[in-house]
Amino acid sequence: MEKELIVPSWVPKPGVVSVLVDYHHQSLLQSFYLLFQKWGWNMYIPLGREWYEEGFWELYHKDALNDGVISQYLDKNHRWGLLGQEESKAREHLGYPPTDAKGNFPNILDLTFEECKKISLDIIIATTPENYRVFKRLRDEHQPHAKLILETGNNFPVRLEKDENLLSSSRYTYEINDCNKCFYHQRFDTNFFHPKYSRHHINIKSVANFTHWMYKPELFEALQEMMPDWEFKSYGSNNKDEAVYCLTENISEMTNQFGFIWHYKKNTDGYGHVVHNAFACGKPVITNTLYSSRAWNWEGNIPTTASDLFDENTIIDFNKYNNRMHLDKDQLAHDDDSSDLDIKVLKQIKEELENKAKNYQYYSDKVYEKFKSVVDFEKEEEGIYNLLIPDHKHSTGFLQHD
Repeated sequence: MEKELIVPSWVPKPGVVSVLVDYHHQSLLQSFYLLFQKWGWNMYIPLGREWYEEGFWELYHKDALNDGVISQYLDKNHRWGLLGQEESKAREHLGYPPTDAKGNFPNILDLTFEECKKISLDIIIATTPENYRVFKRLRDEHQPHAKLILETGNNFPVRLEKDENLLSSSRYTYEINDCNKCFYHQRFDTNFFHPKYSRHHINIKSVANFTHWMYKPELFEALQEMMPDWEFKSYGSNNKDEAVYCLTENISEMTNQFGFIWHYKKNTDGYGHVVHNAFACGKPVITNTLYSSRAWNWEGNIPTTASDLFDENTIIDFNKYNNRMHLDKDQLAHDDDSSDLDIKVLKQIKEELENKAKNYQYYSDKVYEKFKSVVDFEKEEEGIYNLLIPDHKHSTGFLQHD
């Protein structure tokens, strides 16, 4: 288990490594924060619409960058998941400093575009291909000594030149590139994400979804109708139950309160925080490996990062009862997955859930053991450090910590 992190000062530390990271989503940003805080680095994120107006911020394709999206990521009063005062109140109730208005992460330093032109950055990290393109220009015009990194947690079909730098938690993007690269698992706080309760302290006959805009909710609802003595909850945007505050404490606690986690998605995860969080908490996952075990919509059918966690003991797999692996990507793209609604398939999923619930502690332990055997945040640190650290800082060597 990781040591509890000590919240440092908000003031940049002179003489240490300074990193600019775009803000893509909270879980990814927190993964950087946990690492850089441990190393004592300064971490900046862009603040202010000037980044966009001057052409140095383009998180998504231009067609997706409406005024609301730009505000969400660059305006101080709108970003951090649009949770505002309710987020701050929730955190203050949990004992966090009332001045911490940034969700999970105090000590992330705002950087305006004008300030960026005046300071010296050591590392610039883009987490989408669009931002990588404009951050290249940022480096060339304003930060010529900075090392530029593309981080990918999605299955981006981007190909870098041999002298470019890739930090990837997407196995697909990692495998298709021949460059300076490091494969890793996006870090999260295992002080919170770990098995908290035995089978006697939770309702193991329960299923929760934490994915926004649930794919095929009728599948979830059909299974729920067949299992009236079980509890089914679907959290997240556009789902039946309320959204969950994007707080590590909230999400980890709710994950631990359920017996099984639903994760049926057609758009394949690159990394998959929901799946990895579930495994860290010892929760068997209901999925469809037709999609979740491989980057099916790109060439090569390269396995996903999460597929290393999957076996007979750790998942309940729709594809086990309705195998369609023979379909090519064009056929799958037009397939509506209605065959998974077949009563025979649903009955088999129901039966497997009931059987695993009868011996729940055994399967929960197997899930957690699998997580521990696959994911080792500490072991991966040195590879990440060696990729990120720029040449002019390399004399310090890898930072060892107790």
